[in-house]
Amino acid sequence: MRKLGRSALPLFFTILFASASWAQSSDDLKLCVDNSQSNPDAGIRYCTLAIQSAGLTLESLAIAYYRRGVAYFAKLDYDHALGDYDQSIQLNPNFAQVFNNRGAIFNDRGNFDRAIQDYDQAIRMNPNYALAIYNRANAYKGKGEFDRAIQDFDQSIRLNPNYAPAFNNRGNAYYGKGEFDRAIKDYDQAIRMNLTYTAAYDNRGLAYKHKGDSDRAITDFDQAIRLDPGSPLIFFHRGQAQFSSGQYDLALRDFASAHQIQSKDVYTIIWMYLAQARSGDNHQTELQKNVAEMDLTKWPAIVANLYLGGATPESVLAAAADPDPKKEKSHYCEANFFLAERALLTGNRLEAVSLLQKALDTGATLNFEYWAAKDELRKLDSTSRH
Repeated sequence: MRKLGRSALPLFFTILFASASWAQSSDDLKLCVDNSQSNPDAGIRYCTLAIQSAGLTLESLAIAYYRRGVAYFAKLDYDHALGDYDQSIQLNPNFAQVFNNRGAIFNDRGNFDRAIQDYDQAIRMNPNYALAIYNRANAYKGKGEFDRAIQDFDQSIRLNPNYAPAFNNRGNAYYGKGEFDRAIKDYDQAIRMNLTYTAAYDNRGLAYKHKGDSDRAITDFDQAIRLDPGSPLIFFHRGQAQFSSGQYDLALRDFASAHQIQSKDVYTIIWMYLAQARSGDNHQTELQKNVAEMDLTKWPAIVANLYLGGATPESVLAAAADPDPKKEKSHYCEANFFLAERALLTGNRLEAVSLLQKALDTGATLNFEYWAAKDELRKLDSTSRH
């Protein structure tokens, strides 16, 4: 058939070829659509054939670029996906799904304002587009605009009340506001809808931990680990709950499990050392080995160097500085907490209390170390009463 297309044929056969070419393009487009998510490599192949066939209408061509973008996105090839989404929008500027999907790429890259622009456009085209409203809520949450995020999550849930991730992520927005009881209600609902929803168990565990209920938190982390035993983050979270409740040996075991899965994470290495030291073993051999290939002048590896005796508190605070105000706020919270832990290890309780309060004064409520500082102050206050 393709050979006939290259021949000098009477008009009758040319028309037949055009029809056959359109049919082949249509078949390729169907296979493109059918495979773009379930089998991305095949999807890319068929979408490319459809695009190159020159037998598609502009609307169908826009679909082919869109679905190839979906396939690239499934392969985490965001650059190619973005290029295809751009091309699809040029061909059909009223294609709401493409704006939604392109917004997802910007969102994943942390460009929340650009993502919101695309979600806005998709929602203008379809005001009842529940997924785009849900995605925009996540972008607002990423910006820390939790009230605006909650408004969108509310709307998304009204449109699609059976979508468990909307409840989970609205819970995350309430969590970001420090409204843990309200967050737990949403996590409860997400879990009722999906009893194997690992993230909801993990998130609910964090909310319980921050409420000071470490036992209830550990129960949720236990369930999350049963569902996903390969997640270093859940082991890290359970380790922090164990640490907060003074069970340093169990915390060390969890941090070690997280480290075994993700050996280069500096924060896990630091917390693993703290659990070891607080359990009475202040040997630094393991810490030294774990950071041997790291630049100990950079944040946060300089904290490990502090514990090894190679950095001063002043140099730690200097390394915490960052041109991005949000990052700097986060780093100063962490720095003051880790300096407080050093003071506790050397028996300087008054200095530790002052530093822990400085960590809280940053207001970096999305940091693990912020809540760990609260827990440490609670423990110190409890021991001072006995």
